[in-house]
Amino acid sequence: MKGADDSYVSKLRKEGKELATLYRISQVMNSILDLDRLLDKVMDLVVETMRAERGVLMLLDSQTGTLDVRVARNMDRATIEDARNISLGIIRDVARRGQPVVTADAQTDAQFKERESVVLYGIRSLLCVPLKIRGEIVGTIYLDNRRASDMFGPDDVEFLTAFANQAAIALENARIYVELKEAKERLDQENIALRKEVVGRYRFENIVGRSARMEEVYDLVEKVCQSRANVLIFGESGTGKELIAKTIHYHGPRAQGPFVQINCAALPETLLESELFGIERGTATGVDRRIGKFEQADGGTLFLDEIGDMSPAVQAKVLRVLQEREFERVGGRKTVSVDVRIIAATNKDLERLVKDGTFREDLYYRLNVVPIIIPPLRQRRDDIPELADHFLMRFAAENDRELTGISPAAMRLLMSYDWPGNVRELENAIERAVVIECETAIAPESLPQAVVQAVEAPRTEPTEEDLHHMDYRKAKEVLIDRFDRDYLEDLLFRNCGNISQSAREAGMDRRNLQTKLKRYGIDPEKFRRQ
Repeated sequence: MKGADDSYVSKLRKEGKELATLYRISQVMNSILDLDRLLDKVMDLVVETMRAERGVLMLLDSQTGTLDVRVARNMDRATIEDARNISLGIIRDVARRGQPVVTADAQTDAQFKERESVVLYGIRSLLCVPLKIRGEIVGTIYLDNRRASDMFGPDDVEFLTAFANQAAIALENARIYVELKEAKERLDQENIALRKEVVGRYRFENIVGRSARMEEVYDLVEKVCQSRANVLIFGESGTGKELIAKTIHYHGPRAQGPFVQINCAALPETLLESELFGIERGTATGVDRRIGKFEQADGGTLFLDEIGDMSPAVQAKVLRVLQEREFERVGGRKTVSVDVRIIAATNKDLERLVKDGTFREDLYYRLNVVPIIIPPLRQRRDDIPELADHFLMRFAAENDRELTGISPAAMRLLMSYDWPGNVRELENAIERAVVIECETAIAPESLPQAVVQAVEAPRTEPTEEDLHHMDYRKAKEVLIDRFDRDYLEDLLFRNCGNISQSAREAGMDRRNLQTKLKRYGIDPEKFRRQ
């Protein structure tokens, strides 16, 4: 009786020790996320715990379907390379069937004693279990002993199977961690590359348009970039307010931070408030917690487009952020602090809105620290040829079209039109022309009817009498245009249409000469003599 009790107590102690060992193993394995370190630790733990002479852990290659040795213990390199030495046939059987294999003495076991590796290398005790993740076999753990029999029994199979289950989970976690880490590194590299691309896109030299009016804008933008001051951009729709805002951000000290934008005219008051400041879960049925644009822009720049359409209630909350750099989410009580630079834009007369009482005066002065006024395209016609060529090249490449340029007649139409939609309208007009043009150069017929019809009525040259009735600036522009056109045509005639030679004679930059020729629709080709 006493012997039976001792046996039972011994069994309980063994089971308790095994459970404690499994717990310790689980703690150790789950604390390691480096896959190679984890594989080493798994092998060390299993050989130590199971009193095995040798051990090898193999993982299944999902692409080739082969079992690859990932870690081994008490085997030299030659033994590992020669898979027969560790009874590869047994390991393959376990991997294929998904069932453990154990023998107390392979030398006498009818199932194994005829196997070449068992006989040749004197393998006696042998135990092999599969590694499974969600029922799928991903590898095996193999143990053997060449010195002693009866080293592994049914209890050892149960223990090693439980161990393998824990190990498989830890290995899967480590694999996922490695994949996520590699994905993050790829994303980081892509983000760095994209950020460099974005910064390059908004370099001053890459912004199209070199008229005197725009050079004044660039000078002011360059000065304001390095400051923390709020900026208010004025300009009609389509003039490029967003482009200027991004240029300020990507050339300033916050360039590594986010650039977040929102169109204040596109959303109703309640939705605009939650978009700007975020909202707490449960504020309304089915609403989850969501951070707003101010939090998204923390450490960077928030571009508030069309701020003149913002309601007085939202204006008050924006003013508080500008003054105190803090706010509460909609439906929340917790105060959120942010560090955000504000760039606002509008196509409205904010001073008039202040006088009318629809826009807060204190907010206006908070925003209008550095005002930047972008002139409409009709006030900087010198930029039209360069802009048109830029859009032509871009859309020709996108649509795989081989277009050489814009015909003089079409350029005259572009130069004469007032472009109420500004640069955006010109961009759309050129895209349309690129898509429908059948020849190698854009002709008037490919331009929108609005452009053609607006200038198709014949325009006669102003007479001397007409000039006397014009204001000084308009009369001066007419005379300068008349002089420029006559001078350029004579210049090209003398130089047989040679641009470089004409530029040298006139003391002009070649690019500047080409811009003027495009402005007046003068084709150098017609001055070339055969």
